[in-house]
Amino acid sequence: MSCGNTKPDQGHGDLSPGREQVLVLLYDENVQHEEALRQAVEYKNVTNFRTVLRQLHGMRLIEFRADRNASLHQRELSRPKLSYGSANTLPDAG
Repeated sequence: MSCGNTKPDQGHGDLSPGREQVLVLLYDENVQHEEALRQAVEYKNVTNFRTVLRQLHGMRLIEFRADRNASLHQRELSRPKLSYGSANTLPDAG
């Protein structure tokens, strides 16, 4: 799927397919260079892709650094913790 001609979404509610793909890729492997991400999502225009990364950075979803590496924002890395107390135990299989 090519995202090279997709106009970036200006709102913060819905994410364009290119933005969603970047987040999924970073969730799988947290630190990646912009070029590796761009090739993975098949985004043709480098300048527009950097705009997408900067928008995600502005939304505080990713960190996009001067060395062109991107990673998930620390807030996004916090996953729900499972509690193994009595309220959250699995029923017996018997």
